Amino acid sequence: MAGPSPDSTRAAFSDHADWRETALVAAVALAVGIATAVIFSPFWQSLRTLFLRGFTLWYVVIVAAWLFAAARRSPVLGLGWERWFYMLLCSLAGPLLLVNVLLKEHWGRWRPREIFDLGGREIFTPVLSPAGTCLDNCSFVSGEVASMAMVFIALAFSTRHWRP
Repeated sequence: MAGPSPDSTRAAFSDHADWRETALVAAVALAVGIATAVIFSPFWQSLRTLFLRGFTLWYVVIVAAWLFAAARRSPVLGLGWERWFYMLLCSLAGPLLLVNVLLKEHWGRWRPREIFDLGGREIFTPVLSPAGTCLDNCSFVSGEVASMAMVFIALAFSTRHWRP
């Protein structure tokens, strides 16, 4: 009896090598998929939480610096109480009063996830139309974006002497 031919032996090893390569590619793809899901799912929530904590810290620093500068009648970080108070007013008037109290509560545009065309139950409202049916925490503007823009704008106006 003759043993396996060299061609059949090569074919068997080739099939085994193809299977190992396929298994390796599948394992790497699965690992990358899981890592991507783990990273990006909590990433955005973690980033939002980080920003919200940062805004809380922003308010604490502004109020403390304002009170300290006013009580001692001397600048804190080179800014007098008037500039700290200006940043506090910007923080309260822009993101809190204008965006969250006035616009988000009285502009009836639903968030995208609520729109029928995107899997929700609500009817689309054009961007600049306040006539939607959303009654609370609607989608017209973003409080987080307004807060971030306010931080940079308030700092830009308050810290001119720090610029070259």
